[in-house]
Amino acid sequence: MMTSEKPIPSPDGRYVVQVMAWEALMSHWVFKPELRESLNQTCLFSFSNNNWSLDSAVWEGSSVVRMALRNYPGHQTPTPLVVRFDCENLTASLENGLTVPFSQLEEVLEQSLGSSPSSIQVEPSTLADNAHATSLKTSPNPLLLKILAWSHIILGALVLLIELWLVTAAWQSLELGYREFLSWDIQDWGIVLFFVLPFCLSLLAGIGLLKNRRWARIIITILSVLYLPALPIGTVLGGLGFWVLYLSEATNKLRAPTKDSAPIIDNI
Repeated sequence: MMTSEKPIPSPDGRYVVQVMAWEALMSHWVFKPELRESLNQTCLFSFSNNNWSLDSAVWEGSSVVRMALRNYPGHQTPTPLVVRFDCENLTASLENGLTVPFSQLEEVLEQSLGSSPSSIQVEPSTLADNAHATSLKTSPNPLLLKILAWSHIILGALVLLIELWLVTAAWQSLELGYREFLSWDIQDWGIVLFFVLPFCLSLLAGIGLLKNRRWARIIITILSVLYLPALPIGTVLGGLGFWVLYLSEATNKLRAPTKDSAPIIDNI
């Protein structure tokens, strides 16, 4: 579901950059821009691909706005792509000097993905000192997230099945009845929770991570700390959790804005 962010009006208020935010993956926010006339809300330009995201918008005049754009997940070269939109003439200019009508811009940008820096020159940001500027956070690789999620699901399900089998076998061998079960004290239940709860959470968190739930990342972080001392499987799984969620160098090219890193706004 898309939510509307604060609009970015031109200096004279005639045009406005409307930003629609949506969560592509857990904590991966995409800010899709649209250009509109303020008076009648006529749409001048909008991407058909919802993966195009706005990093910054700077009005360089009453009708020209410079946007820094990236295509989620943002591993294209260069990153981001800088485009100047001329609302009066309905044309867009890339940093390599190419000017195209709004109707052709998205196709040209799609073709520009993966181009060498020499073909599209991106000028340094003039907003480095902007108080509202926020850096992008490194986001986990989706493939590694799936590996981590399935590791927790498999471990949780397997251990729970083994524990259930052991308890059932012990119950039958000792010929215990429901009365002995009801007579357990707090210490007995504490032991059961100690051996069962972490793996229930592991199974739940793995499923949540596959569904891009934010709480799943918190649970897996806690479980990673608890699993680290449990050599060897726990240590491997705990280390994998920290590596995928926080330390993976494989995520260097997969950068996505968080909800807090809203597009930079400025007028010149």
